[in-house]
Amino acid sequence: VQPFVECIAYGIIRTLEEPYASMDWEVIVFDGEALNAFAMPGGKIGVFTGIFTVADTPDALATVIGHEIAHLTEDHVMARARRGTWTELATILGTAATSGYGGSSIRQGVQIGLSLPFDRSQEREADDVGLAYMARAGFDPRSSIYLWKNMVEAREVIINE
Repeated sequence: VQPFVECIAYGIIRTLEEPYASMDWEVIVFDGEALNAFAMPGGKIGVFTGIFTVADTPDALATVIGHEIAHLTEDHVMARARRGTWTELATILGTAATSGYGGSSIRQGVQIGLSLPFDRSQEREADDVGLAYMARAGFDPRSSIYLWKNMVEAREVIINE
């Protein structure tokens, strides 16, 4: 599985512009049921084996990997990291302001409100940019429709269980 994922990821990475093309990329496959993948600063890409239940073709997996790489190249990853720093600061200030009155509730509310995943505009941008990346690498962007249908069906099964 590792060489298969690397082949797709590095195929996309070869099409990137600088400074991303020359980054020291690393691709790791994690044995886990999560229908997920991620890209981190420094060029680290993680793919959970659970994603293969919905991304069961090279083109579908390229959709996922292109999307995750786009989160990195479009600065979404760093924006979320910066938001995490603000989460810590807001939590500290919120706790101090309440002087112990419901501090735990405020802390949880701040963490939930500020630590959410990428926002919808970032997700749409990652979809668009990721499709361009995968297409430049020779993958069929029409396969994204297949992937997202599979993803919706898989989530419905999880919800109904």
